[in-house]
Amino acid sequence: MGLNYNLFSALRAAFPKDLDATAIETADAPLLCYSWRDLDNASARIANLLDSLGLPAGARVAAQTEKSVEALMLYLAVLRAGFVYLPLNTAYTVSEIEYFIGNAEPSVVVCSGKNFSWVSRTAFKAGTEHVFTLNEDRSGSLLERAAPRSDVHTPAHKEADELAAILYTSGTTGRSKGTMLSHGSIRSNALTLKDLWGWQDGDVLIHALIDGSKMSVPEKTKEEFTADGWFKTGDLGKSDARSDVSIVHADDFAATNSACPRCGAAFHCRANDAVPCACGTVKLDETMQKTLRDQFASCLCLGCLRQLATGEPTVAS
Repeated sequence: MGLNYNLFSALRAAFPKDLDATAIETADAPLLCYSWRDLDNASARIANLLDSLGLPAGARVAAQTEKSVEALMLYLAVLRAGFVYLPLNTAYTVSEIEYFIGNAEPSVVVCSGKNFSWVSRTAFKAGTEHVFTLNEDRSGSLLERAAPRSDVHTPAHKEADELAAILYTSGTTGRSKGTMLSHGSIRSNALTLKDLWGWQDGDVLIHALIDGSKMSVPEKTKEEFTADGWFKTGDLGKSDARSDVSIVHADDFAATNSACPRCGAAFHCRANDAVPCACGTVKLDETMQKTLRDQFASCLCLGCLRQLATGEPTVAS
């Protein structure tokens, strides 16, 4: 069968020899400590549960759950079983979930218990056969059903170009579109970041969601950013947009960033990022969305979108 490009296999191969070493520590009460063995065993049980459902090859597994270690285990299990992971923002409304589920046609949906009533109704109406719950406190039908399963599982064999995940864009200039990510592409990105960031044994990664509205950015000019080897993204001429800008190293600009087709400024387009793009907070009416789709072939920067939302013309002055 050749080399197995399943992303989980690559992740599992990087686990330390001591599987009882700490893999994840939670920062919020109750403080919990998960070992690498915990991740391996739990993802195996969930993967075996998914296998038992008789899902078709390439089946989508949608997850609209709060952030938790168990949600991470679900992601690993979906990869391990060879299915396609479809994360859905917990802030999505009923109509948005109806669209995503109808468009992606998942075979399995996992949601929080508090949303089970309306999410399951939407899912079953769209043809989804299985709906499970997963809560922040480690409760829910997913873990209950997975608990008696074996903690031994052989990862499904996948080719590099086979689908691993679908991430939907923010949909600022039209209907959200599903971005298809393969096992090979995610694996390549992960290995590249590992090399660039120089990760070593014992390094600790702090995983936090930053509130961009409270983030301060040094008062630097465009020339200073360029001289430092960094580009300030978004609308370079707008000081009131500084709380929402992000920075990207110039060496990575060509591979990961875009030039706004309206103002020409360099910016980091987050359409394919796991974290929802801030442009989703900008509300444009249907007429403006159609105008943008007709006039521009790619995404606009956040500064331009905000200007358009206030009524400014689509052609930058």
